[in-house]
Amino acid sequence: MKIAMNSVTIFVRIDLLLYSLIIQLILLYLSKNQKTEEDYSSRLFRQVLLSLILITALSTISWIFDGLTEFRIISYWIQFFSIICTTLPVIVWMRYIDFNIFHDEKGLRRRGYIYITPLFINTFIVLINLYRPGLIYSMSESNVYSRGPYFVTAYISIYILIFAAYMYFFLHKDLIVGRLTQVIILFLVIPVIGSFMQILFYGIALQWPSTTLVLLLTYLALEQSKTSRDSLTDLYTRSQFEQRLYFKIKRNDPFSLILIDMNDFKYINDNFGHNEGDKVLKLVTSILISDTNPEDLVCRYGGDEFILLIESDQENVCSKIIDRLDSTLSDLNSKNDDYRISMSYGYKFIKDPLSCNKTMVLKEIDENMYKDKKLRKAAFL
Repeated sequence: MKIAMNSVTIFVRIDLLLYSLIIQLILLYLSKNQKTEEDYSSRLFRQVLLSLILITALSTISWIFDGLTEFRIISYWIQFFSIICTTLPVIVWMRYIDFNIFHDEKGLRRRGYIYITPLFINTFIVLINLYRPGLIYSMSESNVYSRGPYFVTAYISIYILIFAAYMYFFLHKDLIVGRLTQVIILFLVIPVIGSFMQILFYGIALQWPSTTLVLLLTYLALEQSKTSRDSLTDLYTRSQFEQRLYFKIKRNDPFSLILIDMNDFKYINDNFGHNEGDKVLKLVTSILISDTNPEDLVCRYGGDEFILLIESDQENVCSKIIDRLDSTLSDLNSKNDDYRISMSYGYKFIKDPLSCNKTMVLKEIDENMYKDKKLRKAAFL
């Protein structure tokens, strides 16, 4: 009866960890078998998963062995490596977010030494515990784990890394676009709260299940959507625009289209480098999103072209949006002496979608955009 009760107690403690482990393995399988071309971001995402699988497995085994005297030595070393490996999911997660913001492998490698600092700190902490048993943790003769008076120091380096990295990321908030914003906030809230709860209430396992939840949402928001979203700007692609356009015409709902082309973007790429050009594209993306409504569709049409599908039955909505965009760019350019960011527009209000010819409408706004480009160029000269 005692053995049965012990088994039930163990299962209650590890059931969340087991469910998390199953979800992690499923995500790993799905990530490895995506039909899209693999990129560096996908590899980093799998590294996060692998590190999370490792630490979740170690945590599960440690709970199973807790109180079983024949596994005392094994349990001690499992705890030893668990404290070190606790840092891994956070370290790789920060690298994943870093790359999705800056898209710069070389820069990520330079910053890599900063990200792995908690790994060295926690290794140092558990080595001290070898010579001063009980400072961080201890195992009783009956193989029961106990926290030491300084066990929380194993978390401090992780929290400092999260705080420092997020401060650095938000210094470049103009580069954080689309669903990446929600993903960054989710990690800041859910796993951090889960780990705090685990520190305050010994016996509950929330840190890794909560991290698993965020990874599941990240997979759905970022990784799975790569077939429908542009990898640099996280905007929907041309194919997604065409699907939405087909739907709008079929529904016969009035709407507007604005085709946008960046002026002299080649000058920025040629004189300041493609990395700077990518930053400008992401900056323009954030401006387009902020100056339109959530229900409007903002797509990267190709290269330095964007297209907006505006959900409005007002005929003058396009001119209002263009005025807002020009005003935002004017304020931005007043703070930048290196180069100007400007755009040309072609737009059309479609009052009766069923009667319009999609090909002709797209051709018309394209022609209008080039007319606007000539006018703006002449005005600037």
